[in-house]
Amino acid sequence: MPITIKITGIAFLFFLMIITGFWLSKKEKPYPVFLFNVHKLLSLAAFILGGIVIYNLQKGIEITSGHLLLISATGVLFILSIITGGLLNLDKPFYNLLKLLHRILSPIVIILTGTIFYLILR
Repeated sequence: MPITIKITGIAFLFFLMIITGFWLSKKEKPYPVFLFNVHKLLSLAAFILGGIVIYNLQKGIEITSGHLLLISATGVLFILSIITGGLLNLDKPFYNLLKLLHRILSPIVIILTGTIFYLILR
């Protein structure tokens, strides 16, 4: 399968994550279970597919230590974004902090993921 299709698939998953995330932000707590789980599963699918694509790309392209550092940092931030998002449905005393972190981390992860693919494929 061509790399453009794989990256388009990741971009489409990010688009669906953004749409469902905005939709969730308009809902009251507790969030609708179906929509909340769809959003989480889209996030997990994007993370896994992105990891697979990057792993396969690194076989044919020399990855520098800078690329590796950026990939690792993005992976950690992506996992933190998934964790903070998952905890938002619970009654935690630090809900506002989790919400703020999730809203900051999510766009950063999307931008960094795009940057990684740009740097690797140019």
